[in-house]
Amino acid sequence: MPFTLTMPKLSPTMTEGSIAKWHKNIGDYVEAGELVLDIATDKATIEYEMPDPGWLKKIILKEGDGGSVGEPLAIFAIEKDESIEGYTPIAQVIEEEAPAVSAAPQRKEPTTPLERPTLGKRIFASPLARKIAKKEGISLEGIRGSGPRGRIMSRDLKFIPSAAKAPSIDITIPSDAETVPLTTLRSTIAKRLSYSKSTIPHFYLSLKANITKLVALRSELKKAGKRATINDFIIKASAHALMEYPNVRSSFITEKDLVAHHTHADISVAVAIEGGLITPIVFEAENKSLEEISTTIHALGNKAREGKLTPEEYSGGAFTISNMGMLGIEEFYAIVNPPQVAILSVGAAAQTPVVINNSIDIATLLPLTLSADHRVVDGADGAAFLKKIQELLEEPSRLLD
Repeated sequence: MPFTLTMPKLSPTMTEGSIAKWHKNIGDYVEAGELVLDIATDKATIEYEMPDPGWLKKIILKEGDGGSVGEPLAIFAIEKDESIEGYTPIAQVIEEEAPAVSAAPQRKEPTTPLERPTLGKRIFASPLARKIAKKEGISLEGIRGSGPRGRIMSRDLKFIPSAAKAPSIDITIPSDAETVPLTTLRSTIAKRLSYSKSTIPHFYLSLKANITKLVALRSELKKAGKRATINDFIIKASAHALMEYPNVRSSFITEKDLVAHHTHADISVAVAIEGGLITPIVFEAENKSLEEISTTIHALGNKAREGKLTPEEYSGGAFTISNMGMLGIEEFYAIVNPPQVAILSVGAAAQTPVVINNSIDIATLLPLTLSADHRVVDGADGAAFLKKIQELLEEPSRLLD
């Protein structure tokens, strides 16, 4: 009997994927648990093992093709000589659920929605999508669904702030201009950041930490053969501060008007990769030593640049740190990464004249800016949190415990 292999949901945030490589050819027999193909998501390329044994009869999505979660990838048969003539591939309807409070996963939106089908005035939409549309006053008419067969899913509504539609813009492209389509990663970044800036009430707090002692301590550690970067100290200091301020280590679950306080300081660290940005996570950073943080970041950074991160290594996170100091950027204001409610921007440390005890001295100052979601974090909490990080960075020996 023929059966359909569909696009799997490889992480809580995955809505689409593309075929990176087929490891099997038509006519091959694939055992359950055997590697059958590689699937590229917006974050990484993941090896996928066959869930059930069968003979590969037809490949629907070829290498380089993309599709939504639940969309048919290939047709298999249980018997070798079994014909698939007349068999219609079956899409798997996978509805989004509201994020679990304990996991607080990040949201992700579709990149290339399909046209929704209509039958007279009937609109094909999931129950959850209809519930959200009713609550937010959003008309489902004209919305392009990303679900199987064009079904409107709840994720298709997350980036529509209101029922109002954006105005039509007449764009004239020069005939000699080179047009480049957005990659899946770039498209995801565009949608997520547009959503964040248009729906999250950001506010910003800035100060500078005197890290003169930290620089000296780092030199001593280096002489002792211990590796620790300034960023490692920042992660450690942030972890301590996060454990004191639960509102900052939170996720805001929009669908339920719910704030989820994370148990641990799971810190997402922005890493630049080809074509975009990814944020692997240092889990339970509050329980890790500087050396452990350094080793973890080094390993995650290498995996991110090689496209080998697993979904578990970048899904979730309670707080994000984005450090552009190594690029010479003095100060910047990062955009909150939903459903998280805060992100720390770190600029370049610089030797600066300062007044200490009524005399001018030279100190190394590190610019820090907190971007926060005012629906969850108040100004006083944000200021106290940032001051705590400053205090710890200025007395770095406290971070050696």
